[in-house]
Amino acid sequence: MDCRHITFIESRNKLILFHRTCGDTLQCYGKLDSIEKDLPSSLFIRCHKSFIVNALHITEMGENYFRIGQAVISISKNYSKKAKEQYYTYMFSRLDRGSL
Repeated sequence: MDCRHITFIESRNKLILFHRTCGDTLQCYGKLDSIEKDLPSSLFIRCHKSFIVNALHITEMGENYFRIGQAVISISKNYSKKAKEQYYTYMFSRLDRGSL
């Protein structure tokens, strides 16, 4: 699976849900920490103990959330500073390439 097609990843009681651009969801058992290590850190942002978002698909960033289409993903206080820094880095890298 091409990771660009993942909009966000959610963890629910050891069940990992991969939400995809086509609207479906793939699932497996595991830990979000393990999944996070295998993802490109330039695109995937851990914003909550239960969520990793794909920067490619973020349509809005608020004070304590990312919006991906209709989904609103919380940014927890523990992850806030790093998540926002990663998102700004991603956005500025796109500006440098003129691809916003």
